[in-house]
Amino acid sequence: MEIDQEIPYRRYYVSGMSSHGAHHQAAGRAGRRSVSPAQSLIEEVEERTGKSGSPFVVAEALEERLAAQRLREVVAADRMAFGLVSAEARRQAELEW
Repeated sequence: MEIDQEIPYRRYYVSGMSSHGAHHQAAGRAGRRSVSPAQSLIEEVEERTGKSGSPFVVAEALEERLAAQRLREVVAADRMAFGLVSAEARRQAELEW
């Protein structure tokens, strides 16, 4: 694909809860945002979930992304506080695993 080539998009309005609905109910009301994923992503999601499943896939992807970011932040804070794990500590952990 050439850099200047236009990529087709379809606009989705995402609202409602993901499959983790109980979490969202406790965290607050669902918001409404417009997202425009690439057409190829939309088609693959709709093949797997049907058209009504797309907002749930988007919500789950956002949850997973945020969880991964939070984990990276925890690891970074741990490294700042305690430094890198030594090779000896890794070997010991692998033996106990």
